[in-house]
Amino acid sequence: MELNKIKDSELDAFLERIYNDFVSELVKNLEISKAEAKKTSLEQIKYFFPDNKIPDTQFVYKLVDNAQNIGCLWWGIKPGENKKAWLYELRKRV
Repeated sequence: MELNKIKDSELDAFLERIYNDFVSELVKNLEISKAEAKKTSLEQIKYFFPDNKIPDTQFVYKLVDNAQNIGCLWWGIKPGENKKAWLYELRKRV
């Protein structure tokens, strides 16, 4: 499964969705403050989007690995499940 390229005009909205999901999941699953969650998620976004390059499938795999590593249960998919399921869930939300 390939993640479709995201148009420049859609990148900001995509980043905002990723950002908001990071914040929500970090607060819920790690029981940290919203301010700390925002700091963490913003750092993650900067890491995954150097120079605002448009993400591709490799970006998604990195994002999935990182989300699992920090304990996020993104969209109800448990760590360890098939990455294609993660790709599918992310693609539905783009």
